Amino acid sequence: MIRHKTPDPRGSSCTPPASLVQLGGYLILGVAVDATPEQIKQAYRQKALQSHPDHDGPDAEPFLEVQEAYAVLSDRRLIISP
Repeated sequence: MIRHKTPDPRGSSCTPPASLVQLGGYLILGVAVDATPEQIKQAYRQKALQSHPDHDGPDAEPFLEVQEAYAVLSDRRLIISP
């Protein structure tokens, strides 16, 4: 019988690889994986306006996801070369 380790609820032992985080960012912003930094920035601004709590209601979670996605994709240190 194979036992799977239960993920730590605090998230300390289950950190996804940077490549998966990046892919999620591309999906959240709705851009292609080969998007230029300018395209990523433009998509971020559009999504940030759409999901901002002042426009989208009191739920800030979608806005925070957009911000995190842009932070990951715009950080050149985290970019993984093919």
